[in-house]
Amino acid sequence: MKAKVFTPTAVFHNPNDFAAFLALALPFMYGMMRSTRHTILKLAILALLLFGFHLLLRTGGRASILAVLLEMAVGVWLIAFGRWGRIVKRGVITLFLIALIANSWPGAGEYVSNIMLGQIANMTEQLNSVSLADPSVSNRLKLSLYALQVGSRYYWMGAGGGNAEYHLRQSASDTMGVSSVHNWWIELLVDYGAGIWILHVTGYVALTFMLYRVFRTSDSRILRIWAEVALLSLTGFSLAVLGPSGVIGLRYFWIIIGFALAVVTCHYTKGNTGSENL
Repeated sequence: MKAKVFTPTAVFHNPNDFAAFLALALPFMYGMMRSTRHTILKLAILALLLFGFHLLLRTGGRASILAVLLEMAVGVWLIAFGRWGRIVKRGVITLFLIALIANSWPGAGEYVSNIMLGQIANMTEQLNSVSLADPSVSNRLKLSLYALQVGSRYYWMGAGGGNAEYHLRQSASDTMGVSSVHNWWIELLVDYGAGIWILHVTGYVALTFMLYRVFRTSDSRILRIWAEVALLSLTGFSLAVLGPSGVIGLRYFWIIIGFALAVVTCHYTKGNTGSENL
């Protein structure tokens, strides 16, 4: 008999909603770790960060896992601006401490290695399951296609808020009874039309570039850190919104956008200097 696998949902309706939350929350844990100067607190936040990534893998949210990988890639790219020397030095120190602990605690090296290999295997399994033959993937593609057909019937002027789901119920027998679009970008286009979709995407891209500008030009260390956090979270947003059945009702998506706007506003209202006590 196949063993049951624990799938966390926390306070959310399903694992996909929780996975999207974790994908957007992990950059904030990273920001907290960078902003504090206390080593013990840094280590505690690092442990929480790793546990959050572990939970993300347990949810099986493939779109959110890809979102975190994208965040990590962007994070490494941002680090590349003149800070490689410090990063390499800290990396060497960290590896030395890990080796020291592993040698002083019998079996610690094997234990940590097994955990890391297990997590890598879990992530690889999740990403390898992204196949057109997979019923879940096939079903989502059908939902997106049917939703686009609804949009074309309304000449891309918008079917009205929530109406995409109403129309998809007519095809629910072909999509395993699921009528939610499961794709924020397509849902926005179908419900509200091409005009609103273009405005939303333009605002999203513009906000991302403004955060990058704050990260590069602000004189405040804290403001740069939180601009980087908001930038990473918004980057993950582009893929994380492909997981949940709907985004409108998930407040944390809009909190992320509000936080990003607050960082940009703080940068420009303080005349490019910010505050170390932000």
